[in-house]
Amino acid sequence: MGRAAHLRFTIVGCLAFALLVAWGAGALAQTPSAQDGMKTNILRLAGDDLALARALDASLVSVTSAVTACTGQGKTLEACQCERVDVVRSLNVAFNETIRVRPAWAADDVILYWEQEGRSINLSPGGIRRAIAIVTQRCGKG
Repeated sequence: MGRAAHLRFTIVGCLAFALLVAWGAGALAQTPSAQDGMKTNILRLAGDDLALARALDASLVSVTSAVTACTGQGKTLEACQCERVDVVRSLNVAFNETIRVRPAWAADDVILYWEQEGRSINLSPGGIRRAIAIVTQRCGKG
């Protein structure tokens, strides 16, 4: 590699690294931390808790699949959520059953975690609760 090419390669490499560092610093600055009073309780599940979380996850997958199929037909996300409020209602039943058995999981700072087929699965019951409330309010059906 000639001197000019080497210099160009070095400058481009330094620029790329500087951009990566700047981006990383920005991303870290936006991440909530214990200093901000934010914390997350990540619960690694097994046994009966795992079965309960998997049932909730299966219900969430049903909603996602139904709404995705609907939007694939050219309808808006909002229209599809209201059109498939039946599966959202089923998710609400699954959520309520889950929280009846494990009330602490309803907290906004809880993340459920397990491994399945070599993948990590994360589930936020608080996020599911908020999504159900939004769809119920938007669609006017409970």
